[in-house]
Amino acid sequence: MPAPTIDDLRVKQCYICSDEETYDHPQTPPRAWVHPCNCTLIAHESCLLEWIKSSQGDKERSKNALKCPQCGATYEMESDNRLSLRILNIVNKTVSNICGGVAIVTVLSTVGGCFYVICTAYGSWAVEQFLGREMYDILLTDDPSNWPWHAFLNLPLIPLSLLISRTPLFDALQVPATPFFLAWPTSSPVVETTQQRFSAHFSASPSSPLPISPSMPSFPGSLFRYPPSPLLMLIFIPVIRKLYNRSLNRLRNWALGTKPSIQRPVRRVVWDFGQMPLPLRIRVVANVAGAEDAPNNNNRQANANDAEQPNANPIPNADNNNVNADENADPNNANALAAERAVDLTHLSLGRTLIETLSLPWIANRAGRALARLAVYFPLLRRILAIRQPRWHGGAVPPPLGAASYPAFWAGMSEARRVWTAVKVGLGLVWGGSAAWAESDPVWWRNAIGLGLYIAAKDCIDLYHLWLTKRELETRRLKTRPFVGIDVGELDLVSREERENRLNSVLL
Repeated sequence: MPAPTIDDLRVKQCYICSDEETYDHPQTPPRAWVHPCNCTLIAHESCLLEWIKSSQGDKERSKNALKCPQCGATYEMESDNRLSLRILNIVNKTVSNICGGVAIVTVLSTVGGCFYVICTAYGSWAVEQFLGREMYDILLTDDPSNWPWHAFLNLPLIPLSLLISRTPLFDALQVPATPFFLAWPTSSPVVETTQQRFSAHFSASPSSPLPISPSMPSFPGSLFRYPPSPLLMLIFIPVIRKLYNRSLNRLRNWALGTKPSIQRPVRRVVWDFGQMPLPLRIRVVANVAGAEDAPNNNNRQANANDAEQPNANPIPNADNNNVNADENADPNNANALAAERAVDLTHLSLGRTLIETLSLPWIANRAGRALARLAVYFPLLRRILAIRQPRWHGGAVPPPLGAASYPAFWAGMSEARRVWTAVKVGLGLVWGGSAAWAESDPVWWRNAIGLGLYIAAKDCIDLYHLWLTKRELETRRLKTRPFVGIDVGELDLVSREERENRLNSVLL
């Protein structure tokens, strides 16, 4: 006799939403039921999929997201999990782990470097205080370049030696002067080197500045100069950023099939160091939505708290309301939000955030160099990047206003002409920048373009990753199992006569 299946049950009760369905009175419209484990728990497939998505969005519960809370059996799931999605998930997790490790090493190195500098400065001051100024000038001096190599090892040990000498472990080192002698071996005097440095410094004559030719352009720039000055770019950056974000949102809604919303949902950002014994977690909540989102947020929090309970008790009514609310909402928007949680767009690693943000200047420099190399083969790109050789006049950097910086330029002008000329000079400064900016190779321009291309490419990759994740969530199906290894007496099964009567009623 084959093992009974979920279709043989007389009464079905979802352990998530507590909704019941009898064999004689099925729900309309019908909802798919699933028995994915080895115990007697059954649930609606939609409720269980929503539970799994909610659990996978939390790192603490993601490990047991695909396990039964009662028997611990692993759920078998079928979905369109493409190879490209798996590769992107692995790359995303690897980059987060690497950036987190690099951030920890950087923080420890910075703190260690600051600690080393403080200990060295304290050791230098302690040597001066303990040995006197004259001996200090003979052994060290105030110039660290005169210090012998072992001074950089011994000076930081002085405060550590003092601290260690006050511990019960080193009772023999109670004399305050002992650490100085233990940490400072014999050293040759550096007074001769100091005298030579001072003598060379005061005997050297300062170099004369290079002359600047007054035959340079009158104005540092014009309204038709390309590229515009960095000051003008700073003015237009907010506008460009707003247009870019609007275009990116439209592309995102088109790719994910979501509807643009007037009010954005609550943005929750959780930064942590990943899988650590004592995770440092910083939670930032930006309430950018209206008050109508508050009930949904409360339900989500209730879901998160209730899902952590490892028992088979039904979920309270708050979860039931949340499930019904999710059913009435747009499924594309719900899947898109679940995909965002799955790819950690709202749960960012602190290390990855720091590394990516602090690496932007380096990335811009490398991208600008790459564009400059490509411009060698593409003349149009060279014109767009405005690559040119600096045109310095007289071999020195020109003054900010060019020839207008000299009083002779303004001599002989009437008051009205001076005002008009000053206005033109001011407009030229705003648009083209100073003479140094106008006559130099605008490296910053190609670096800015390269950084913009990098950000656009990164956003496109993130959007593709999000689309793959949403597609995988939409194609998820849970495999149902027969009640193998379960006592049939514990199940309320439908009799053969009832099944035949229902079949006959359907045929009639």
